[in-house]
Amino acid sequence: MTKQRKRSGPYIFRRSGSWVMRYRETVNDGGTLKTVQRAKPICVVSMSKGEARVLAQHEIEKLEAGRPAKPELIVTLSDFVARIYLPFTFANKRASTAEGYQDAWETHFAPRPHIARKLLKDIKTADVYNWLREIARMDRNKKGELLKKRTLQYLKTCLSAIFTHAKSFGYFDGVNPVIGAIVPQAPEGEETYAYPLEEISAMLSVLPEPGRTMVATAAFTGLRRSEIRGLVWEGYGNGELRILRSIVEGRVEDSKTRASKSAVPLLISLQRVLDAHRERDGNPATGPIFRTSIGTALDPNNVLNRQILPFLNRCATCRRPKEEHTAKVTHKYERDPSLPAWRGWHGLRRGLATNLYRLGISAKTVQAILRHANVATTETYYIKPVSEDSVRAMQALDTVLCSTCALDLTSTEGAKTQ
Repeated sequence: MTKQRKRSGPYIFRRSGSWVMRYRETVNDGGTLKTVQRAKPICVVSMSKGEARVLAQHEIEKLEAGRPAKPELIVTLSDFVARIYLPFTFANKRASTAEGYQDAWETHFAPRPHIARKLLKDIKTADVYNWLREIARMDRNKKGELLKKRTLQYLKTCLSAIFTHAKSFGYFDGVNPVIGAIVPQAPEGEETYAYPLEEISAMLSVLPEPGRTMVATAAFTGLRRSEIRGLVWEGYGNGELRILRSIVEGRVEDSKTRASKSAVPLLISLQRVLDAHRERDGNPATGPIFRTSIGTALDPNNVLNRQILPFLNRCATCRRPKEEHTAKVTHKYERDPSLPAWRGWHGLRRGLATNLYRLGISAKTVQAILRHANVATTETYYIKPVSEDSVRAMQALDTVLCSTCALDLTSTEGAKTQ
């Protein structure tokens, strides 16, 4: 009986004009370990079998070097995101951030099997670029338009966060493949808008309460919509507002970043506007600054729909809000051109930054007032809540707000924010 000679090195064979190597790999399939057989082309058949076996051995060594230490860590991208990453994100990130990542994954990546079933450890930069290019070419937004470049950049950020987490816990070894991927060409989004002081003044001159005070607060503090909804009287005093919480889609959350918790300096005139608002509300000592009739936090978007939009869209002929028109009004409705169009709550935040810059305030001081986190750790965690520069900058806006809200300028002349 002839003794079978033991084969040395990886098993290779010919297929479609190439030498192909065959190997086995243990993977984690939804929490269950199983061994799968794989095949990978090595070189063209014009090379000798011995040369092909040497190349195959080198390839096996590369695969071993890039493989996680434990078989249970070899998972598909879909399995890792569903079982590991998204649960971690919901447990440790703001709900709005986690939901955004989940929506991005489930809308653009999970429905594509060639993406979802790809082993995490095998994903390369070229794969990420090709995925983004495919999404840019095929996917559309809610308006039926191709995705904007900013959306593609966000999708890249989501993928990068996934790989950063995977590397931290041993599911991936090597350089984050998303970092070097180019964002493909895509339509640019609409230019964002910043309200000039002239338009802010026009709005405040026609809005009823509490819309007027809410818009003034947004325009002259730069607070985000969720922060305005979360404002409480406990954080008001000593010439400043402290952002103790945010309310996002009805959920009470911590401030967006550590820098966001910094105090916001208030104009003397804005303090008077808030004091008048407080008096109208019965002088509450605690609770939401903007509240409903039952005492819960008032949603700025409800104020927008019930007060702000009707008055900004009022009729130019009869000078009444559009919602007050009756069947007896026979003239053609025409929007009052002297009033600005609504450009969103964030337009007021951008407006504060732009208006301060127009008044000669440095970009660094504007960054402190808006409480933006900087890439430098020192600036992110050690900027004083209310610096002298911030106080002087807010004083520059005081005259504008006084005149807009018909306040007594003489009583505030020479006054300083506290």
